[in-house]
Amino acid sequence: MKKKSYLSGVALLCLILSGCAETVPTTIPETTPAISTENIAKEEEPQTTIGNIIDLDGDGVPDEPVTKNVIPLTEPETTLPEETQPTQTEPVTTEPREARTQTPTSSNEETNPVVDLPTAPPTEPDTPEEETQPATTAVPANAVSISAEVSGTHYIGSSLGAADFTIKVTMDDGSTLTNPPGWYAAPLELTGETTVITVGYKDITGTVTVTATEKPTTPATEPETSEQAQSGAYTRIVREDGAILYDIGASVTVCVDAGHQAQGNSAKEPNAPGSEVLKTAVATGTSGVATGIAESVMNLNVALKLRDELLSRGYNVLMVRESQDVNITNITRALMGNTATICVHIHGNGVDNQSVHGTLCAVPTTANPYTTAICGDCTMLGLSIVNGICGKCGSQNRGLWGTDEMTTLNWATVPTTIIELGFMTNPDEDVLMNTESYQVLMAAGIVDGIDAYFAAN
Repeated sequence: MKKKSYLSGVALLCLILSGCAETVPTTIPETTPAISTENIAKEEEPQTTIGNIIDLDGDGVPDEPVTKNVIPLTEPETTLPEETQPTQTEPVTTEPREARTQTPTSSNEETNPVVDLPTAPPTEPDTPEEETQPATTAVPANAVSISAEVSGTHYIGSSLGAADFTIKVTMDDGSTLTNPPGWYAAPLELTGETTVITVGYKDITGTVTVTATEKPTTPATEPETSEQAQSGAYTRIVREDGAILYDIGASVTVCVDAGHQAQGNSAKEPNAPGSEVLKTAVATGTSGVATGIAESVMNLNVALKLRDELLSRGYNVLMVRESQDVNITNITRALMGNTATICVHIHGNGVDNQSVHGTLCAVPTTANPYTTAICGDCTMLGLSIVNGICGKCGSQNRGLWGTDEMTTLNWATVPTTIIELGFMTNPDEDVLMNTESYQVLMAAGIVDGIDAYFAAN
């Protein structure tokens, strides 16, 4: 009886072992992710993270950074039946999950943003910046014709300004440009009843004929002779171009231009004859950092004293302006000066550095193609005047400034210089230059320089 029980137990054990062999898998279940060769190649590297941020559970909150492999290369086999196998921690899978909707806060958020997984819907590409900006009209490359109109009533002896012209340029695509940047016109002085003016743009030119008339005479036909200069009587004549001539019958006439005016003129005009470079017709100028006085006011005060000093020493004087309420472009000022023997433009200087001070004169350089005939005389005139002012007033002598950017110099045909009396951005020099007695000294120093220039020539 015992032997039969023993055999029955052995048979039962064999049946159990046979059933286990059929139910217990000998390989890793299919639900366990396979380790690719890429994973093996990175055996010693920590798991790759997304933008240096790990979010294993997909809740949008970053987990602690992983410092070792999440999936080991070898996984211990289990031989327990499936029914009795203990619950394991859910392995990391590569199945896609929904895109994050919350941006984690991190110290490296800007340099390492969280990137959506491939299942996230593609974002719309950013609109290129140029598409959001107002469209600009491209200027055609080739101009085929040019025409011009001159508006207003003009008198013989007067000069035209940029505002008098309406320039129309026809392009090869049929479009028309009105007063395009770079147009030019010359000559601008109306010397007779009709004047043919050449207008141009790039490589094309045209002409326009301007008709001028004699300026009507005013009821007051007698010239002013009541004012007297120290050297004797003079005749004050207001010319047709607006300049005021003080004539004492001398052989030399000095044109005095008080730079700027009460209101600037923002219209553009060529800064040299035939040049495509356009500059403001006349700027408003600077003002005193300590006194608050406008440069145009100081320039005029000195110019009026200079007029009197020149008359007292035997020069005719041509004044470009004697009041603030004028509108005279820089080209017109230069053309007025060209009717005199020499021309001086009175200005105050200004820079950002308030410690800078001193006197200088601006003259064209030897490289200036517009002033070749007068360059040497301009240099001598400027040097004589800056030496005369500094010798009379004791200001710092900053010498000559060679420049080819100034409209009043580029349009000059007689010896011309721009006198920078001093720096209105320097508090001490600003106060000094707006003192009556110092203005008299500056005027005397300018005439000392003019005397020296003519003595040497």
